[in-house]
Amino acid sequence: MSWPSATQPRSKNASPSPGSKSVHRKAFTIIELMVTIGIIALLAALALPALSGARIRAHELKAMSQLHDLGLTLELYLQDAQNTYPYHPAGTPYSYAPAGYPSPGNLTSSDDPWSLSYLWPTTLHRVAPWEQHYQSWLGPNPQSTDSPTPWQSANDNPAYSTYRYANAFIGDPACWLTVGPARARPTRQHETRFPSSKAIMFDLGRNYLPTNQRPKAPRAVLAADSSAALRQDQDATPPVNNRARTLPSIQIYHDTPAGIFGRDF
Repeated sequence: MSWPSATQPRSKNASPSPGSKSVHRKAFTIIELMVTIGIIALLAALALPALSGARIRAHELKAMSQLHDLGLTLELYLQDAQNTYPYHPAGTPYSYAPAGYPSPGNLTSSDDPWSLSYLWPTTLHRVAPWEQHYQSWLGPNPQSTDSPTPWQSANDNPAYSTYRYANAFIGDPACWLTVGPARARPTRQHETRFPSSKAIMFDLGRNYLPTNQRPKAPRAVLAADSSAALRQDQDATPPVNNRARTLPSIQIYHDTPAGIFGRDF
């Protein structure tokens, strides 16, 4: 009887003997699975703040770009209106949509001249067609994005812009001084003494930010010279009371000392 040679290769179908070290496992153990899940969760926790920060930064850049474009639109408006900034007399109708546009309930009116701070788009019909512009006027990440017609949402309620037109451009500078005629009136471009330092529009809502982050986060601000930048609220010139308003209102960029004569940064 002959015995197999010690160098003879084992058959590929031969089963390994019990206790052999060549046995291969084909699945994770519970501990390995839990460790893997933990590592994935840790990586996700590290990545989410960075992704959130990137989204916020993208919205900030979008807001500055939109405000810059609005600055150019205001320049066109000034050329068309003999260098007079947007103004709307109290009590006269505001139109949410251009004349003839098939949109129900597109007229409103207000006895408060300062309501132009959020109804400012109604003055730009003649230089900027709403069909092309109204979505960008709503601001980044608007609360209502289902507007079937300019400035109206699906339930026929107006979708207001998150951008605000500064009250300093709607009233006499004396409104923010201690003497003089405290009244709303049209203002003219030459009255802006510090165009690069006076805010004309700003992002009030910043709807892309969680509520708890808004107090310390910068906001996009448009200066009267059409330059847009991110500004910290605490760096703005402290506001003063508007003597022409029935209810006291003191807000940065709206209530600049000396109004259009003053500076915000």
